[in-house]
Formats: sequence, structure tokens, C-alpha cells
Amino acid sequence: MEAPVGGLVAYADVLNRSYVSVSVHGYAHPEHRGHGIGGYLVRWGIIGLAGAWVWRSRERWWRSASRAKEAF
Repeated sequence: MEAPVGGLVAYADVLNRSYVSVSVHGYAHPEHRGHGIGGYLVRWGIIGLAGAWVWRSRERWWRSASRAKEAF
């Protein structure tokens, strides 16, 4: 996130190791702490990872379902 004058306000660090070990951190510049920006970025990262996990799970299910059809 950038401030209107162009300085860095906050950033998120998302580490995903094949959906086995996942961490999300939100960091806010000291001048902008206490406004919920870091927490917002953490929630954003978690929601994004959850969406990716659901999409990936559906993709695996469709692949396994189509393989099952081919086997019969």
C-alpha cells in the first residue's frame, strides 16, 4: 500500500509451502500503525489463500472424476 504522497504505508508477506505450511504477515509503517492496516492485509492474505485452496481442491476433484469416468 502506498500513501497519497508516494511513501510505503504497509505490505503483506505471504508464504505458501504447498498448502502444508502457510503464513501470512501484515506490516505497517510506524507512522500508520493502529489503523488496522496490518490486520486488513493479513485477512486479505488468508482469504486469498483459502480461495486458492478451494480452487485447487475442485481442480483435483474434477481430474479424479474424469479419470474415474475413463476407467469405466
